[in-house]
Formats: sequence, structure tokens, C-alpha cells
Amino acid sequence: MSRALQGDAEGALRQVTPQLGQAASWTEYLALFLADGYSLIGRTDDAIRWVRTAVALGFINYPLLSTRDSFLANLRSDPRFDEAMRMVKARWQALGEHLALSLTRQSLPAR
Repeated sequence: MSRALQGDAEGALRQVTPQLGQAASWTEYLALFLADGYSLIGRTDDAIRWVRTAVALGFINYPLLSTRDSFLANLRSDPRFDEAMRMVKARWQALGEHLALSLTRQSLPAR
């Protein structure tokens, strides 16, 4: 990531080892980390692929992905990113509804 932040695309790409790629394919946070790095160096196709991987692995923090992760800023105009965010938003909202219902049930007095 430090190479990507410095604008050193070649150096950043050298840091993505097969082992890192394999681990990222299993771990949503590493997939997002790669998406951030690829986005920073302008590798949009790779960044979108890793965003999709992170989402498929369960990373559905809609506020972070859609607006707060500044490293993904240049992806937000890409229709593929919009498509992924529609799915993430629906899952995020469903989770919120499920949690609200669960909390409501827990607060009801026992009969």
C-alpha cells in the first residue's frame, strides 16, 4: 500500500505476491486492501475485481465502500462499482432491519 500511496505503480504491483493474492481471495479485509491499492494506481479493472471479491466474502459496510473509503474514490464513477454498491446497500439495509428486529425481540418482557 505504501508504494501505491507514493504513486509507484510498478513497486506496488511487485508487492502483490501470489501468496497475498491467495490470502485475499479468502479474507474480505485483504481483498479490500488490494482493491484500495489497485484503485490508487489506476488499475480500475483489478480494483473492481477485488471490491467484488470483498463483497462476495461478506464485506458489506455500505457507508465505508460507497463514500468513506477515499482510496476507492476514482471507482465511484464506474458503472460496475455502482452495480456492486446496489447489492451491498441492499445487504447492509437487510442487516440493519434484522438487527433492529432482533433488538426489539430482546427488549420485549417475558410472558
